[in-house]
Amino acid sequence: MISRRLFSFAFILLFAFAQQQALVHPYVHLAEEQENALQQNGSTSNKQSPAHSEICEKCLALAGIA
Repeated sequence: MISRRLFSFAFILLFAFAQQQALVHPYVHLAEEQENALQQNGSTSNKQSPAHSEICEKCLALAGIA
């Protein structure tokens, strides 16, 4: 009985953590884009920012949570 409750509690914590990651992760991409834009404005090179079509593995993993 205790092991079943322990498993349930562990799954609840893992699910809560995964939901938080799914909510926060898009802001990481936004911050990276803003940082790249600031670096490009300060530099003289024509280096392009990463394409929006690049696939983020973490985004794919967290897509199932939603």
